[in-house]
Amino acid sequence: MLPSISLSIRSILCRPTTNRPLEDGRPSWGVSPGVLLWAVLLVTAHLPVAADIDCIDYGDYLHWVGAVETFEASWSIALAGTHAYIADHHAGLYVVDIAQIQNPRVAGSVPLEGLIYDVAANGDFAYVANGAEGLRIIDVTQPSAPGIAGTQNTPGCALGVAAAGPRVYVADGSAGLQIIDAASPGNPRLLGSVDTPGMAHGVALKGPYAYLAAGAAGLQVIDISDPTQPSVVGTVDTPGFAWDLTVSGRCAYLADYDAGLQVIDIADPAHPQILGSAEIEDLVFGVAVTGRRAFVATSGSWLQLVDIEHGDDPQLLDRMRTIGEAHGVALSGDHAFVAASDGGLQIFDVRHSHPPPLLSEVEISMASDIDVRGGYAFISDGYRGLRVVDISDPWHPKIVASADTPGQSSGVAVSATHAFIPDESYGLQIVEITDPEDPHHVGGVDTPDLALDVDLAGDYAYVAGFRAGLHVIDITTPETPRLVGSVETPDMASAVYVVDDIAYVADRGAGLQIIDVSDPEDPWIAGSLETPGSPRGVCVRGSYAFVGDAGCGLTVVDVGCPAEPRIVTSLNTQDWVSDLFVSGGFAYLADGSSGLTVVDVTDLRSLRIVGTVPTPRHPAGIAATRSCSGEEYICLAAAHHGLVIGYAQCPIPSGVPEDADPHAATHLCIQPNPVLHQARIRVAAERGDGARACVYDLGGRRIRELEEAISGSGARLFRWDARDQGGRPVAAGVYLIRASANGWTAKRRVVLVR
Repeated sequence: MLPSISLSIRSILCRPTTNRPLEDGRPSWGVSPGVLLWAVLLVTAHLPVAADIDCIDYGDYLHWVGAVETFEASWSIALAGTHAYIADHHAGLYVVDIAQIQNPRVAGSVPLEGLIYDVAANGDFAYVANGAEGLRIIDVTQPSAPGIAGTQNTPGCALGVAAAGPRVYVADGSAGLQIIDAASPGNPRLLGSVDTPGMAHGVALKGPYAYLAAGAAGLQVIDISDPTQPSVVGTVDTPGFAWDLTVSGRCAYLADYDAGLQVIDIADPAHPQILGSAEIEDLVFGVAVTGRRAFVATSGSWLQLVDIEHGDDPQLLDRMRTIGEAHGVALSGDHAFVAASDGGLQIFDVRHSHPPPLLSEVEISMASDIDVRGGYAFISDGYRGLRVVDISDPWHPKIVASADTPGQSSGVAVSATHAFIPDESYGLQIVEITDPEDPHHVGGVDTPDLALDVDLAGDYAYVAGFRAGLHVIDITTPETPRLVGSVETPDMASAVYVVDDIAYVADRGAGLQIIDVSDPEDPWIAGSLETPGSPRGVCVRGSYAFVGDAGCGLTVVDVGCPAEPRIVTSLNTQDWVSDLFVSGGFAYLADGSSGLTVVDVTDLRSLRIVGTVPTPRHPAGIAATRSCSGEEYICLAAAHHGLVIGYAQCPIPSGVPEDADPHAATHLCIQPNPVLHQARIRVAAERGDGARACVYDLGGRRIRELEEAISGSGARLFRWDARDQGGRPVAAGVYLIRASANGWTAKRRVVLVR
């Protein structure tokens, strides 16, 4: 059910390819009777109708929240308290601390020989089905130092395990069910066993019965009231290969490998009957049940959700992408935990049954980037150049124009009259869009290597030039743009964002490069910082750069002093962040196969994933648009799937004004230092009102009160030209810069050389 919603008008604070605010005065958007939902939704009957809302809470829908890698291949999972126990098929047992659900961490591990298939947890011990090695009993009283407490050889191949009290039940392959007394973990003993047809692969317990997934022999029901003499009392064949199962209420839910999910009535254990089946295209490996929903782990890297309210007619509701092939699944509270092969442990918020609704989509051959202005979306479309989409009615967007470019467009930024397109091997291309429905190419300028991204500031376009670094292009006359300055970066410049005479460049293998462009003809690297991943996108809000860090997720960098950047925090995301923007306390990430990821950034030291939207294609670009009444919508350039429009996250209620930067710390930064001709003094505070900067000599005499040069977002910029209050040059030496704002004061020395 959708929350009660109200929306205050919010400004766009950051986007990946331009730092200009969006224009007001756009046509109001009509409301259609319904919403065009995402193509991957399989059932829509129970989805909320969103045509009368202007924002949603992404936390009210299915979404991925966190992950942690294991060594090789996560195969099965068990939960106990604040820990998850992962059976790694080739490496052993991992103990994962899940107390902080969005930041799980490996607490400890124990290596095991042979292949590991399953794990169960009970009290101070974890029990591992270790294939030909039999049952392993692991002491986990100290999660950081788990150790082998005992071993029980079994006659077959231990493939599945369940535990209750001091007894452990092993699905032992061709040897059926083995019952082991583990009251003395260091000296376990075999109590009894029963041979079963087929291949005993998984086991679940309820009351005096064990339920065995027995491969080609389907479900076997075993009376274990006397553990020394267990006996088969019921059986039912299944259409596939019975792989795993769980028992809930009067039903067993069986993962039937190539035959989907089987719902089996076990009210009479001696006469189990198949009630219904849910067809699933992928191979089914694991299943867990809560209430009226079953969560099914499958091949193809999916966690699939099945409505089991009516056991005779289970229905596939939806599915969520996992990193790696989903093998095992367990549930705790509002979360599903998935053992996902080489993707390790994946965690999903499963309080609800559907992904967020979306407004609409427009098919485009190769949408790689997007900018929005005046009710139109401007999309770079690969070898087709520029596409213009009318989004004044976001429920019914339509392509209205195209303009070809000579090469392959990889980005776009727009001004009031022109679109600027990095065209890979053909440099920067410029298209006039005075009439957006009649665009035409007017000029271009070649740049060394590939032109991948562009941002605009004043009379200049700044192009991320891959191996050639950053290029500065004078666009005063769009018909004859001129390359006026360049600076090489250490690796591959892939994205750029410009604010307050600073260009922030995502430089792939070399991290974030911070480039002083106060003199466009002589840009220079003022600072740099290696990030945990490989940067692909960047935007800046106040004193912080938000970096789309492929292989890591989102990295936040304090750039209050550009010469001394530092990482504040990083947040792992599900896939490969290629682009992002920040607005209203949230970061919106174009996050590979997971689609749109929304992150709460109101507390920079504790980032939180709010929600995700799976997409059938990897989104490469992201932007936002607003109606004249203030509704904000998210626009994704989703590769071959084209343009997708979704809702913005509803704002967190707060007394903080919209134009304030709630994250910015206090900074006083001087560049360069030593200074030869002119120093740039950057003052950053929670709010920039009332900022002041003065120059003193070492005797304490005030030499100059500086005038503010630029008022940026959460920062104030002053310049000192090495002159006193009367305009006279001062002597070389050491001086003191004193800045103040909002009750704080900071001082730094600056060296003047002549």
